[in-house]
Amino acid sequence: MKTYRWHGPVQALTIRDQGKEMRITLLPGRPADLPEDHPVVAAWLGSGMLEEMSKSARPAKGGRRKKEKDHA
Repeated sequence: MKTYRWHGPVQALTIRDQGKEMRITLLPGRPADLPEDHPVVAAWLGSGMLEEMSKSARPAKGGRRKKEKDHA
């Protein structure tokens, strides 16, 4: 599995990888973990709808952080 950034419209799909079904929702500009050797992933990479993310560009796990309010 590799992390990619999706550049297409919102997509919900099921792909089969190594005998397992994976349900995936792709959101514009958001990262997605996808099997790197899947033919659909290769097609999306070739069309520019996916881009491979470097390890340093991956978001930290744990969700969103709340912004701290400035108290003057």
